[in-house]
Amino acid sequence: MDAVAFLAQDNAALYADAASRTKTQGHFEQAIDGIGGRGRVRVEYFGPLRGKGVVAEKAFVSGDRVFDELALFAIQSPDNARLSRACQKCLHFVGSPIDQIELMLTRKLSAKERASLSKTAAKVGSLFTEGFAKEVNCDCGEHYCSIECRDKDAANGHTSICPSANPSSALSIAEFKEHAISTNETFLLALKVFGFIASRLKAHKNPSSVEALEHAIWPLRVFAKDYWWNVCLPNEAEEEDPEELQMALRTLLTDSTALLSKIFAHVPEMKPVINVGFYSLLMGIFERNNLSILTPSPMLPLLEHIPDSITEAIMKRASEFIPNHGHNQHSNEHDHHHHGEHGHSHDHGGGSSSSSNNEEVDPFEALDAMIAEGTGLHTIQGTINHSCKPNAMVFKDASALDGSSPKNGDPDSTSSTGSVIRDGRTVLRAVRPIAPGEEITISYLDEGVEEEHMDGSESGAEDGGDNENEVDLDEKAWRALSLKEYGIDDCQCPKCKQ
Repeated sequence: MDAVAFLAQDNAALYADAASRTKTQGHFEQAIDGIGGRGRVRVEYFGPLRGKGVVAEKAFVSGDRVFDELALFAIQSPDNARLSRACQKCLHFVGSPIDQIELMLTRKLSAKERASLSKTAAKVGSLFTEGFAKEVNCDCGEHYCSIECRDKDAANGHTSICPSANPSSALSIAEFKEHAISTNETFLLALKVFGFIASRLKAHKNPSSVEALEHAIWPLRVFAKDYWWNVCLPNEAEEEDPEELQMALRTLLTDSTALLSKIFAHVPEMKPVINVGFYSLLMGIFERNNLSILTPSPMLPLLEHIPDSITEAIMKRASEFIPNHGHNQHSNEHDHHHHGEHGHSHDHGGGSSSSSNNEEVDPFEALDAMIAEGTGLHTIQGTINHSCKPNAMVFKDASALDGSSPKNGDPDSTSSTGSVIRDGRTVLRAVRPIAPGEEITISYLDEGVEEEHMDGSESGAEDGGDNENEVDLDEKAWRALSLKEYGIDDCQCPKCKQ
């Protein structure tokens, strides 16, 4: 079977015949059940032009939680992992405040500092450990917030890429990760997906069969996709040459594919997917569908209680990780991963301060750098279509949300402490009333014009030039250009039809 052609098939192929349609809908129904969304939303196929989307099965008012979802695959940014110790499955903070402080300061605390923190713990009580989960480790050193997360990650493919479980591939795994960190960290997410495919192949009764390969790839087919070099548009401001960009991306993938093939050399069934074409489609899936994941740091409420000398050291260290652009902690935009000079998918500080030594550090930006940050691929949220006038918004940082979000698909339980959800789930909320049967839409863009507020009121347009029509035309042209990166050549939403 041609795995590249199979993965590349569009929505029409997924719904082309009764058997494929039943399998596709069954996949989505299972995913919706997993997030406690039955009776709240469904996935519907609208036809070859519109494709598939998410539809409300009940009424929602502005501000309602529609659903929340943990990523099918997720990674923590390698730079961020130097500052925040989080679960490698869900990005829940793990360990203790002392573990976190020592990670941030890159040193062990002195006996005197530990004694002062013990006094703080006695003073603030449960606040000292609130938001930290007991650390559970894999033999390879990966850390998790629970046995459940560790076992889920193992079943989801980690066992196939774990150096301890695959000692003969340990050096190859390390080489692949080193290359990914130095070029494009999204390759680390790709490694998790390839591990997932390998695990599904090995678990099948006939691993080398076409049926096994289709089974292993199927969960990826449902996402919008294109080849990576078709999705990454050249940077016009830097007069980037399209052909040079495509060549650079092909070179990156060729090098990464060579390293990948060494990891899975002992799994011959993986050969159909270890090639530049399949890898490029997978990277295109990430470009089109990934959402950033942000988990608020439980250290933040402790900073006013711990000794000033430790707080100052923490803030100084955190300032070294201030990104070039501040985080929008409840943005509704999809991630767009700029390929950058060397194919980097994120614009992080890289461990070196973006401010000079003489420049005063913004304490709020330093605090913002302390969150656990990553990126992930979500099955249901990745199926929601775009509208320039959306009726819902994805909240990436759950710190401002209520405690009504279900844990593990159970609407009656929460993963929150007080009003803060502690893991990296993203939450979809209505920004205006949504009727049963109405398609749920979000904006893939970070628009600041005529955004609707959670209370249902609308803000006016941003101040612009004297000619209002000229501003509208400029904004519409910007939207049209930006949407091309998501494969949308002619947006038919109500705002664009005006």
